[in-house]
Amino acid sequence: MGSCERSYVIVNKTVGKKDQAEPGRQEWITVIECISAEGTLISPYIIFTGMNIVINWLPKIVPKGWKFSCNASGWTNNFHGVQWLKTLFDPETKAKANGRKRLLICDGHDSHISPEFVRYCMNNGIEQALLIPHSSHMMQPLDVGVFGPLKKAMSKELNVIFRTGISRIQKPEWVEFYDKARRRGITTENILAGWRGARLFPLNKHRIICQIQPDHQVTPSPFQALPQTPMLLTSSPPDTMSLHSSNSNLNSTIAKLNLQMPIKTHIHRLSGIAEQLHADNLILQKQLSELQTVITNRTERKTGKRIILKWVTIITSQDICQALEKAEAATKSKTKGRKRSRARTETNIAEEESYYKEMEIDEEDRVQTLESQEHQLLDCIEVQM
Repeated sequence: MGSCERSYVIVNKTVGKKDQAEPGRQEWITVIECISAEGTLISPYIIFTGMNIVINWLPKIVPKGWKFSCNASGWTNNFHGVQWLKTLFDPETKAKANGRKRLLICDGHDSHISPEFVRYCMNNGIEQALLIPHSSHMMQPLDVGVFGPLKKAMSKELNVIFRTGISRIQKPEWVEFYDKARRRGITTENILAGWRGARLFPLNKHRIICQIQPDHQVTPSPFQALPQTPMLLTSSPPDTMSLHSSNSNLNSTIAKLNLQMPIKTHIHRLSGIAEQLHADNLILQKQLSELQTVITNRTERKTGKRIILKWVTIITSQDICQALEKAEAATKSKTKGRKRSRARTETNIAEEESYYKEMEIDEEDRVQTLESQEHQLLDCIEVQM
């Protein structure tokens, strides 16, 4: 997480601060990918760093068929290798094989040659082929033609959040970025190019070493190919290319006129400042939009429930949806229980109020009865006297 390829960036040299182009690795996340010679790929197996899987590590929308697991290091091991073989490779390739044997080309990692891994392949019609040590950069199709475009696409996605100044990437953000980069990097064209480059399919026993001759042709400037634009801009806000072309025409025209040098210098500086401010405005707008998107996504994730799946070593996207549905159902049942208890409380209050009102009426009747009896007793005493 947090690691991207080397790229060129544009910075303001007048600003006296240090810019961190890459926060660096934060923790390990391992992804097991597998491609076929027909240009297809199977679902990935993602291993997080942690003891238990937490639902908040994953985005709300998870691609179908993806498998997620975790361990203390975030690296693959013999257990995860067997789980990938049983839960992903075997079920997703069995239908295509149609009863025939399948060839699985491995790079010789320890998890690919464990006894349980080899035993499962032998019992399920899977033929293993191990590459020559230290030859994956030449013979492994993923290294030859797939991982390069995937890394470039992933770096492009990570740069979106790096430009906002956020130095730490969260796991759900990384999963979203990897999903986007995977769709752009692991394409059918790149997969087939990887197999051709490794000379495995179509099979080429004699590798041909091609020497690339440098191209000495000068590439024309993109501004020379553009049509001449007038010095006055008619669009608002101005387009970047139109603004630059108009300023160039303005400066070339001013240079031919018989004007004093301070005036020419002033016009040249004004045109440069206009382009600089326009570029700064575009960069700030882009950063603001990206930062607002990141903050909105993080706020939405914080409002959800934090569900920890203990004793779960592997989870699928279907299991995640079921867990979220159970959590929502439990929340709704609790809310209904609170409404019922509140209704019972209001009923009890109404009954108590009616009871006390009846008690007050009975008390008044009793007082009136006592007063009448007292008056009758006094009348009897006066008569006897």
